[in-house]
Amino acid sequence: MAVKGEGIVERSLVEDDHILEQEKLIIEGVDVSGRWNTFLAPRVQEDYTPSLEAEVRALGVGENIRRCWQCGMCTASCTANSVYPDFNPRHFIYLVKLGDVQRLAKLADVVWRCVGCYKCSQRCPREVNPAEVMEAIGVIVHRRWGERVAREEQVGTGAYKKQIYGTGRLNLATLMAADLRGLGRQRELLSAEQMRIGMKMFRDSRLFHTLRLGRAPGWSRLRRVLEEHRRSREEVHP
Repeated sequence: MAVKGEGIVERSLVEDDHILEQEKLIIEGVDVSGRWNTFLAPRVQEDYTPSLEAEVRALGVGENIRRCWQCGMCTASCTANSVYPDFNPRHFIYLVKLGDVQRLAKLADVVWRCVGCYKCSQRCPREVNPAEVMEAIGVIVHRRWGERVAREEQVGTGAYKKQIYGTGRLNLATLMAADLRGLGRQRELLSAEQMRIGMKMFRDSRLFHTLRLGRAPGWSRLRRVLEEHRRSREEVHP
C-alpha cells in the first residue's frame, strides 16, 4: 500500500493532517487514487513573531543566521539527521527567519538534538556556522517551551549518560531507540522512514557495525577517572 503523500519532496516536513489525499477516488471514470490526487492544505500562520530572528541573533552565537540562503548543505552534512529525520537545521533556520512560532513549537522536542559535531559549520558556503545557530535556537526553544521539552530532555540525557559511562562511545541508533522507548513512542521505530533508514544501513553494511559497537579501548580505566571526577563535582555542587 502506498504511503500517504509519498511523492512530496521533503515529505518529513509536511504534517499528515496537511495532506489532502483520498485512498480511493475515481473522477469521470479515471482512477486518481492515492498520490494522483495529492494536495496540501493551506498553511495559515496564526502566530507570526517577526522578533524571533532578532532573539536568535541577540545571543551572539546566532548572529550569522541572516547569511543563510537555504542551500541545505547543513542538513545534508548533519550527523543527527540520519538518525532523527525530523532534525533539519535548514528547516529550523527557515522557521526562525519566517517568524513561524507555531510550527517551531511543534518541533520543540526535536530542535535540541544537535550533537555538536560541527560538520555543518565546516561545510556551510555562507559561513553561517549552523552548529552555533542551532545552539541559539535551542536556547530560544527552552525559554519559550521549557516545560514541553523537559521530559524529552531528561529521557535523552539519561540515555546519553548511560552510554557514555557504560561504553565511552555514543551510538546514535541505539540512543534514538532508548529515547523513544523512554517516551513510550517505540512504535515510531517501525515507521516507514525508520525502516527505510534501516534498510539503507543494512545494504551498506553499517547496521552490523553499529549494533556491535563496543567499548572504547582502555575504557575501564578511563571510566574510573570519569566517575571520580563526577563524584568530586557533586561534593562541590551538591
